[in-house]
Amino acid sequence: MRLSDNNPYIPKEKLKSLDSYKYVGNDRSLVAKYIMQPFWTFVVNFLPQHMAPNTVTLVGFSTVILSYLLFVYYSPTLTETAPSWVYFLCAFCTFFYQTMDAIDGKQARKTDTSSALGELFDHGCDAITTVIVTLQVACTLHIINKWIVFLNVILVLSSLFLTIWNLYFTNEFDLGVVNVTEALLATTAMHIISGFDPTFWDQKISLPLLGTIPYSYIPIFVSLGASLFTSITSVMNVIKKYDNRSENLKSALSYSIPFWVLSIGGSLWALLSPADLLHTRPHLFLLNLGWINAYCVGRLMVQRLCLMKPKTFYYVLIPIPVAVINCFTGLVSDNTVLSVSFAVTFFFWLHFILVIIEVFCESLGINCLTLTEKQKENLKKKNEKKSS
Repeated sequence: MRLSDNNPYIPKEKLKSLDSYKYVGNDRSLVAKYIMQPFWTFVVNFLPQHMAPNTVTLVGFSTVILSYLLFVYYSPTLTETAPSWVYFLCAFCTFFYQTMDAIDGKQARKTDTSSALGELFDHGCDAITTVIVTLQVACTLHIINKWIVFLNVILVLSSLFLTIWNLYFTNEFDLGVVNVTEALLATTAMHIISGFDPTFWDQKISLPLLGTIPYSYIPIFVSLGASLFTSITSVMNVIKKYDNRSENLKSALSYSIPFWVLSIGGSLWALLSPADLLHTRPHLFLLNLGWINAYCVGRLMVQRLCLMKPKTFYYVLIPIPVAVINCFTGLVSDNTVLSVSFAVTFFFWLHFILVIIEVFCESLGINCLTLTEKQKENLKKKNEKKSS
């Protein structure tokens, strides 16, 4: 029995819209345009010609997971100092992920295999790496105040969710003059600095209004400001879209409810946790919130691609209010609730991903991680035509 035989996510009649898929996006980054794009265009030429774009994405994604697991081991509470080689490896993996994430689309165009599945696969991996990279930065900077880390994670997740939410209603995916390109390059630089001197970020600096703060707070404050700006911009774009149409605006705003349940519920859980999970198990606690957000973002992306109406609530959110209630009742260990919550979240996410990939592949007549024989044949003919 195939997973797609029991597909609770997309009605069959909605799959027809996948055939008319067209990528929407605009990157206004000057660094990307004048420095990174030429580099990425050069690098993509080294990829095997028959390598599927989603495989490129997956390879980059895997390196980020690998480097993050090292931080989980060496810095379980985000403040421990890891060996220098861990920071250097993490810097390489971050840059490698950024490169793979940038050239997967170029590989798709080179092989004429662009599809809705490619966009979903790409953004789906990005949704997971968003929280992972944020936690890696926290480990590198040795942020002692976990509430600053928590706020940074929530705002980063907010910028991701609301960007996709904005894309759904406005059909605009506009990356500003300073965007994720600069953020990942800065992240790579931070890891390199820590590789040479892990205590660098613990040094103090005096700033107007802020007083004396560690160096580590500077990139965090920049991240907070950038994420907040992105989130507000997304909301304002949707409000502008539905100007003078209050009912439509109310409906659009209601579809952002999943994120507010996640952020408000997660905040209450962190605040009320009897086991003080934010300080004792920060990786799993924040990763749990990030994975729930990734699931909600994934559902919203599918709803956009298949021209479906969004939902205001998903079952994957249930562990959040349950955990908050348990903080008052104490019926179950807080640590147990967190472990079960992550296990349930991961199951929901994995089921969703596997079903959607299978459904998209069947509908589009493609493979996920390899080119079909037809695609290989078309590519061969294209190359023969070029050489003749």
